Amino acid sequence: MNAQAHEWSDAFLDDRVRDLAERIVREYEEDPYGYVEDGLIDLREDITFERLAEELAEKLEILDHRAFLEELWKRLDHEIFEGVRQTITDTLEDHAAYHKNVLEYHGLSQRDFY
Repeated sequence: MNAQAHEWSDAFLDDRVRDLAERIVREYEEDPYGYVEDGLIDLREDITFERLAEELAEKLEILDHRAFLEELWKRLDHEIFEGVRQTITDTLEDHAAYHKNVLEYHGLSQRDFY
């Protein structure tokens, strides 16, 4: 593709942000415990974003990675990180509920009751 900054349309960037957001969510869903240390959740948003955005830029053969990443960061709905944080919290709570009383564990996520 070899896209330059002056070639990036809003539609192109919006599509890339949507792709990136899906990849970010998938990243956290695949290893929720990888972002928990001593009971605290550390999403390392900037590191995760940069790594996945760099991979996307390389795949698309974007020459100006820095400008591309800045555009994606500006357009990204950062609330996805709060959604991911909540999902990890729910996973930890369900895990704790299971271990608290294995025989009475219902197997449903706490979100199923809302």
